[in-house]
Amino acid sequence: MDGAEHSLSNAQHNFRFELGWLLRDGFVDMVKEIWSSVHEGNTAMERWQAKIRRLRQHLRGWSKHTSGVYKKEKKEILDNLDLLDKKAETSLLRPEELDIRWFYRNRLSSILREEEIKWYQRAKSKDLLEGDSNTKYFHLVANGKHRKTRIFQLHDGDHLIHGDANLKSHITTYYKGLFGPPEESLLQFDESKVADIPQVSHLENEALTQEFIEMEIKEAIFQMEHNKAPGPDGFPAEFYQVFWSVIKNDLFDLFTEFHNGSLPLFSLNFGTIILLPKCVEAMKIQQYRPICLLNVSFKIFTKVATNRIMCVAQKVISPTQTAFIPGRNIMEGVVILHETLHELHRKNNSGVILKIDFEKAYDKVKWPFVQQTLRMKGFSPKWCEWIASFIQGGHVGIKVNDQIGDNFQTYKGLRQGDLLSPILFNIVADMLTLLIKRAKDNGSLNRVIPHLVDDGLSILQYADDTIIFLEHDLQQAKNLKLILSVFEKLYA
Repeated sequence: MDGAEHSLSNAQHNFRFELGWLLRDGFVDMVKEIWSSVHEGNTAMERWQAKIRRLRQHLRGWSKHTSGVYKKEKKEILDNLDLLDKKAETSLLRPEELDIRWFYRNRLSSILREEEIKWYQRAKSKDLLEGDSNTKYFHLVANGKHRKTRIFQLHDGDHLIHGDANLKSHITTYYKGLFGPPEESLLQFDESKVADIPQVSHLENEALTQEFIEMEIKEAIFQMEHNKAPGPDGFPAEFYQVFWSVIKNDLFDLFTEFHNGSLPLFSLNFGTIILLPKCVEAMKIQQYRPICLLNVSFKIFTKVATNRIMCVAQKVISPTQTAFIPGRNIMEGVVILHETLHELHRKNNSGVILKIDFEKAYDKVKWPFVQQTLRMKGFSPKWCEWIASFIQGGHVGIKVNDQIGDNFQTYKGLRQGDLLSPILFNIVADMLTLLIKRAKDNGSLNRVIPHLVDDGLSILQYADDTIIFLEHDLQQAKNLKLILSVFEKLYA
């Protein structure tokens, strides 16, 4: 029904691991038995995929069967409770009838609790209301979010696109272009000039690429947030947390083969892109933010890598960048900006403050530039290869109004939803700071308030939000424009 408002019950039926299943008697033992019964496959990846495939297949059929059983049981319990309550209005219930009513109420509570968790998953809400059940609240939140993310029509120039099929085709074509091969550019850094760039040491590189241990994999899994939408395979982080003792050996085998260079990681590198409106009544595709829901099995690798690279983040990223780095805070930049403005006014000095926001910041990053940046900061070839395997070779499908379009391969960009993307973007964006620093060193730009900040202030960054300071001088403005043009060609 094109253009019509759907409820969540009409959504495309893909497999989804329901957290409420964990409450059912015997469920955990059933999963353990299925997982341990699969032995096919000659490699860690083949064995992993065989186990996941078998478990998903079984749970899909089991869920369909038990769903009907639970609905029937719920109706019978409600009918029996109604009869007992009516009888209690006119006479005293016998002891065995009181026991039966107590049993029915407890059983009904368990069934309703599972329904509550189901809608809690779909609501993606962190709020819990007081009371016995929040099912209706979560149901309303989930359906409200579903309506807000539904796309009824989009403007494409002078044309108006509507209808689910047309919208899916238009949006998929747009993102195929956005994530398609980047334009060739002859501009690049001279990789021999790294004297002014902090370098990752030999010992730090050894730590980054050392053999994986079980504890760091477990830590990465249990650091993942709860109640996040799963990737295409349908298994959320909670599955890996609850069944860690069951899956850990197979998961560790994947990491061992990855470290040896024999794991085809691209086999896990699949995602579904959902579109979240940036504003009310978004009517252009550019007004939507693409969030990539990746398989958790893949995100575990990038989470482990993120934890490792954080050990050198303070060293390789300029202190003027305050996003996503432990020990740094967005308020640092806010305070510095406020004090800079105050000082310029107090001294009655002139200056220029330029605010820049990168368009599609993550989506346009060139992979060769990521690799060049890593090399210039001293990361080892092995680490660079690992990063390449994380960001390259992925396939995504765009979800439009509960329908997922055809999968296609991406050729540039850092996916929003990948746990590694924020720190990688910071490393890449730090090269703009390097360009501005070099321009200051050769006299092309002058910093402001040098009497308050050592060597003056020229740039502040919070992820892609960038503020640049320079003197009130036309030639410096032209120089800055050239620097930004160069960085644009390098980066995107």
